[in-house]
This record gives sequence, C-alpha cells and structure tokens, in this order.
Amino acid sequence: MTEVISLLASIPVSSFDCSEGDIVPLLNSCANPRGGEQPDMVLAQRLITLLQLRGIPLSAKSYSIMIKGYGRQGNLAMVNLMLQQCEHEGAQPDIVLLNSAMDAYIECGAPQEAIQLLKQASGREPDMASDGGAPRVASKTELFTDGHVPPNTRTFNI
Repeated sequence: MTEVISLLASIPVSSFDCSEGDIVPLLNSCANPRGGEQPDMVLAQRLITLLQLRGIPLSAKSYSIMIKGYGRQGNLAMVNLMLQQCEHEGAQPDIVLLNSAMDAYIECGAPQEAIQLLKQASGREPDMASDGGAPRVASKTELFTDGHVPPNTRTFNI
C-alpha cells in the first residue's frame, strides 16, 4: 500500500487526473482492513493529504471512511478532528457520515457523544449542561443539524 501511495505522490500535478472515487477503494483498504487487522491511518491520512494537495475535493464519503478508521483505533481526538475538517471543507453531510460518526464514538468509548449526535440529527433537544445552564451543543453536531440529516433505522441500532 505504501508503494501505491508513493507512486501516486510522484505523479506530477499536471498529469494527475483522477477523482475522489478513484481513490476511495484504496482509502477504504487503509482505514477499514479486513481480517481483524488494525487500520493504517497513517497511510490513509497520507492519501487524504495527497488528494487535498492536488486540489481534489473530498465528499462525506471520504470523511466517513476516515472517521470509521479512527473510531476502530479508538482515537476520539481524530474522530472529532475529521468531523471538524469535514464541516470546515463544506462537505455535504449524509446519513452514512452520521452513522460512521456515531459508530466511531461507540468504538472510542464515548457513547454520550453518539447520543448527542442522534439527538441533534433527530431534532430533539440536547441534554442540559450539568450546572443547569444552557444546552450543551458541540459545534461538530452543527454539521448534521445544518445539513438536515435525518437518522434512519441503522442510526438507532448503533
């Protein structure tokens, strides 16, 4: 896999003619390997960076793959970072991204974050802050509420 990414990186920008869809299978192989192997998120991140440096816009599909991979590693900080980057880059959220984020939060041992996303996406009021103050609304959830992404049966199963 490293060799393929190195080969892609060596192609001059003027000759680099591909789309996100061309790279998604490779990205998925890095972030979500089969056979119980751990995700290789270093390679996945190199691939994402390569696409961004080449000016190829990323969709919710790529962010979903990255979020799921970091979730499998139990890396809560990177799950949050990927959600923030997705929002910052203006990727259109979808139900797959919502489900990947919720699944990643569960894998990271943060079920309260998954429940918060579900409440936001379903339009229910978020939990009140422990001090009785204003509702606690994480900025990352705005990606889903602003994008009007309704949960589906898989969301509730997660």
